Amino acid sequence: MIVVEEQTPLGTAGALRNCQHILKNKEFVVLNADIVSEINISSAYNYHQKRGYIATLCGIPVQDPSRYGLFVCDKPINNINPELLLDDKHKDTSSAEPEWPLISGFIEKPKYDVGPGPHFINAGCYVMDSRIFDYIQPDRPVSFEYEVYPQIIKSGSKLGFYPHWGLWYDIGTYQSYYQVNFAILNRLINHDTIHNMPYNDAILDSVNSVYFHSSVDITAAKQTIEEAIIMRDTHIAENCNLKNSLVMPGASIGTEVRIANAIIGPDVEVPAYSTIENQVLVQDSEPLFFGI
Repeated sequence: MIVVEEQTPLGTAGALRNCQHILKNKEFVVLNADIVSEINISSAYNYHQKRGYIATLCGIPVQDPSRYGLFVCDKPINNINPELLLDDKHKDTSSAEPEWPLISGFIEKPKYDVGPGPHFINAGCYVMDSRIFDYIQPDRPVSFEYEVYPQIIKSGSKLGFYPHWGLWYDIGTYQSYYQVNFAILNRLINHDTIHNMPYNDAILDSVNSVYFHSSVDITAAKQTIEEAIIMRDTHIAENCNLKNSLVMPGASIGTEVRIANAIIGPDVEVPAYSTIENQVLVQDSEPLFFGI
């Protein structure tokens, strides 16, 4: 792994320009760091490479695009069955892959009715050609969304589109971070039928929907733990009740604690006899309340 640090923030595109000297291949993949997904990167890469676009942007369909930047394409895409796209069990396995439209513009967080869906937004995965650097000025902050992509479209060059359906989460909020952890837990439970099966230094209890790291120090007496994820190096004292909760590394939970619909942050100490519901506990910070 090579880490290239910015001396000052350079924006989404400026940060890539800062890495130009280590990108040896003509084509490469750029991923947003706050996305968890099952995007088939190899398929997107091959699709892009065969067509010679400067960049191909992966899109994910959403029912409500008002929180996101919406793709505008040169051909209608609302003839795609949105239920099929949103069903993570369906993948494109056909030998003759569809020719997806080109991106012709963007609508940033639309506040008006944009018509029937599916509405595709930026999925945070991009396949790019080294020609992209011709559109990124050095030594200053540059945005892909507001500068580079519009310039590519304006120049007449092609900006490709590649759809993704399946697991995809933007984990930029506590709520979405919580959701993606339990989405992955449910995926493990649905695919693994052996109860209490060891999984990557952890135990997956598919009966109670519990995933806990093997380093967890847990007192077995009178515990009730259901639908929970308990990460490494945590301690849980006796007679606790945990449900629908995420316990992060190094946390310590005292005797007779009740926790429901909560996130317990790293190294947080929960005093004995506490009740924590619908909260995020972060070390050295006031509790945050959130709805799951």
